[in-house]
Amino acid sequence: MTEQIEKKGMSKGCLIGLIVAGVLLLLVIIGGVTCWMNKDALARYGAVTMVQGVRTMIAANPAEGVDTVSVFAATDAFVEKLKNDEEVKAENIGMFMQALQPIVTDELVDANETQQFVESMVDMYPDLAELVAEPEIIDSIFIPEDSTVAE
Repeated sequence: MTEQIEKKGMSKGCLIGLIVAGVLLLLVIIGGVTCWMNKDALARYGAVTMVQGVRTMIAANPAEGVDTVSVFAATDAFVEKLKNDEEVKAENIGMFMQALQPIVTDELVDANETQQFVESMVDMYPDLAELVAEPEIIDSIFIPEDSTVAE
């Protein structure tokens, strides 16, 4: 008569699978907590990256009638302010990034989108209006059609 040995507990493969799953779950939790604690810094980084991307698109294909020098000055000042502003919250940056989303998606920045871009930056930091506008943003950014610009 052969006796069958009863197995007690789980198999080694199942145990290893549970350990690996537990470690992965722990890593996901640690990553989530780290991201949550640094959400403002991550939002700032994302906004800076998005603004620099829009700036690059404007530089690559400037829209007719747009004063790119003042737009670039405002963009550079905005990036510096955003990088150094520890008070800005992720929610405010999120609203700013939502305003820029339509501009980034079509990958071609026309004059109206440039105006929206600058207005979004000025909404976040009102003192940037000095760089791009004397009375109004539109008057400074857009060169009148009847004026001649030396190239």
